[in-house]
Amino acid sequence: MKILIIGDIHIGESRESTSQPGIVRQANTQAEETLSALIPLFNTLHFDVVVHTGDSLSDTQVKETDAANITKTLDLLNKISVPKIHLVGNHELRAFSLNELTDVYKNAGIEPNFFGVQEFQDFRIIWLDMELNEDNHAFLPPERIEWLKSLPVNSKPTLVFSHYSLVPIDVSGTFYFEDQPQNMYLGNARAVVEALKHLNPQLCINGHVHLLTHQKLGDTHYISTPSFTENITAEKFPDNNPGIFSILDVDSNRFIFTTYSGEFCFSKIQGRL
Repeated sequence: MKILIIGDIHIGESRESTSQPGIVRQANTQAEETLSALIPLFNTLHFDVVVHTGDSLSDTQVKETDAANITKTLDLLNKISVPKIHLVGNHELRAFSLNELTDVYKNAGIEPNFFGVQEFQDFRIIWLDMELNEDNHAFLPPERIEWLKSLPVNSKPTLVFSHYSLVPIDVSGTFYFEDQPQNMYLGNARAVVEALKHLNPQLCINGHVHLLTHQKLGDTHYISTPSFTENITAEKFPDNNPGIFSILDVDSNRFIFTTYSGEFCFSKIQGRL
């Protein structure tokens, strides 16, 4: 099975980092053009599914602008000719209520389903939504935890996708989260992991943190995939961002998680299932 994983596209206006004042490190204004240029490549790679991990925009709190930027992302992803799974990110939830966001997706010709389970021939994919509390901290709704507990066990390996991490990540030296590690993972992450335990997930993959990370806890691999628009050359070269995405190749025995900057591979994580 081959999965394209892409997220934190953050189409919008580039602005200073809130965690590192004076530094611009996201090529937001180039994101639409960069993604558009990659669509022909994606259509040659014969994916089984695309997982969009959320944060399609850099929110402005101007609803017309934010809706237009989400729609740009969705229109481009629609040009990839395989099924898609769309997750919701914190930037979407900061810009819109869930009902408003649903309307944005429907206006783009997509019937949104921000959480769910889908059976493939050899795998099962579960994807999770989330909510933000009054402090903008993310958590999985209690009814979703009960839904997870109700899912039946089967013999297929299980892959789980979420916007926030389900486990804490070492924050030392990180660009966005060194002073706020709790914003990297769901506030009730421990309860989520417990609710998933009977399903024995082999891989849990998240976006949001703009880092490539990997850790194995028990039998489960936890991977964070980098942001599409993160520009590690920073403000000196704001246009130098060819687009970052990951490809997951997985069978019943092993996985290979390869991350690309444009057409060039720069990271590879391999593991046994």
